[in-house]
Amino acid sequence: MQKPGPLPPGITEEEYLSGSISHLRNPIIAQVFYRLRLIEMFGTGIARINRAYSEASTKPSFYISQQSIVVSLPTINGHSDEALSDVEEAIIELLGGGALLTRLEIESVIGISKDRVIRSLNSLIDRKLIHKQGHGRGTKYGAR
Repeated sequence: MQKPGPLPPGITEEEYLSGSISHLRNPIIAQVFYRLRLIEMFGTGIARINRAYSEASTKPSFYISQQSIVVSLPTINGHSDEALSDVEEAIIELLGGGALLTRLEIESVIGISKDRVIRSLNSLIDRKLIHKQGHGRGTKYGAR
């Protein structure tokens, strides 16, 4: 029995992220979902995710390790993109692709004041566009 975990043998990270190759991990569960009409096809998920987020300012993040694959899908809301400040957009772009950065790192890359970065980070956390990991000096921020 195959258990969820890393990429299937023979599939590269690039092939997985492009959605060009499909590998069914559990055909029994997939068949049940298909019969219940919870899924329409097999192997279209990543390509559909990429299409759904093609116009969004916040993109999904994919983290692939030896033991797991984690896909984080930010909420798509037509109004949230319009309401983002330039600083918030810059932070989201900086954190895209799975980066985890400290407030100081974000502040130095974007080149704005500590107070403005803190206000922007808190706003993005409240809107669930980014997440906070850790406490104190070890606190890091990442895209959802």
